[in-house]
Amino acid sequence: MKSKRFGWCVALVAIAVMSQVVVPVEAQEDNRYFDQVSYGYWTNANHWDTGVVPATTSKVYIGSISTTCIVDTAGQQCSRLYLGNGSDTISQLDLTGGGLTINYGNADWSFFAGYSATGILNQTGGTLDALNVNFRIGALSTGVGTVNFSGGTLANVNSIKCGDSGHGTINVSDGVFGPFASASYVGINNVGIVDISDGTWDNGDNSMNIGDQAGGTGTVNVTGGAITNMATIYVGNYGRGTLNVSGAAVVDCVRIYPGFRADATSIGEFSISGSAATFNVEQFRGSNPGTATLRLTPDATGITPINVFYDGADGNSGKAWVTTVALVVDFSNYDSTEDLIIMTCDTAFTGPFASTTWLPEGRTATVTESGGVVRVTDISGPLGTLISVR
Repeated sequence: MKSKRFGWCVALVAIAVMSQVVVPVEAQEDNRYFDQVSYGYWTNANHWDTGVVPATTSKVYIGSISTTCIVDTAGQQCSRLYLGNGSDTISQLDLTGGGLTINYGNADWSFFAGYSATGILNQTGGTLDALNVNFRIGALSTGVGTVNFSGGTLANVNSIKCGDSGHGTINVSDGVFGPFASASYVGINNVGIVDISDGTWDNGDNSMNIGDQAGGTGTVNVTGGAITNMATIYVGNYGRGTLNVSGAAVVDCVRIYPGFRADATSIGEFSISGSAATFNVEQFRGSNPGTATLRLTPDATGITPINVFYDGADGNSGKAWVTTVALVVDFSNYDSTEDLIIMTCDTAFTGPFASTTWLPEGRTATVTESGGVVRVTDISGPLGTLISVR
């Protein structure tokens, strides 16, 4: 009997221990609304509807009116964060210092900038710790979300979803935006725009889909700074995607697929402008016969060739396949007939391009390739700008 009683005791202890298992955050959540003032601080209890500053289990809504909440103190907490919830709402969170942690843990239902209305996150300093959640920017169809990042730290972000079912914009002007634990999406089912003017977008060795679904339109403009730790860039997955690289921008990635799918909705344009922009890639793949375009706009001194390099290990690195890619070269700023090297491939080049278009009207040229070096040669046609003087 002793052993039997002992067994029952063990069972009861086990049940008691199990009862102490942490209850999921969603089962404990309370709602907190920052809508008492048009401008105020997260740490001021008087600015919250309950008169209490949010805690780990607080589902936070910034504004049912047009309002700005400022975080400048370390240790701030919430379970979920909604910027732009309701109708005709403009909600803004300014993270200038300190830190804010989002604790919910459900990847897709924890952070929203532009949930169903207009939501804006400005981060100039401090730390935003997302605990492995997704940033949904422009979440629902009526949502308009914007993230302006110029400093501070992003920690433990799982994925970026910009232009989910709404309209999303990300502006990076300084600092390091990332890294991320999984893929980034720009223009999933609606419009997504990313503008990188300086600083670094760190994609955490994951892929980026620009124009992800058939209804999505994604645009990524890199006019300065850099994109690093990028696996594959799909420019037009099932949707319409555009990647523009210009200025002194540097983009490094493993693969790029313009017009990735065979679907008619898969439209991808990859554009490089000027002689200062640099694009390094291991594999340039015009794959399925979607609509893929490579657009080059040299400046007065030409253009930096796309560098398709061998990584020393992958047998497909250093290779370019362009037979499904349309080439467009705009000579408007190139007042010369000197040959242009537009691509160098360490291993192999498979061409020719599906088609070639020379701009402006009247300019003509030829594409040649030898030893993996791709040139635009025999450039002819009207040069310079005609000026009428009276």
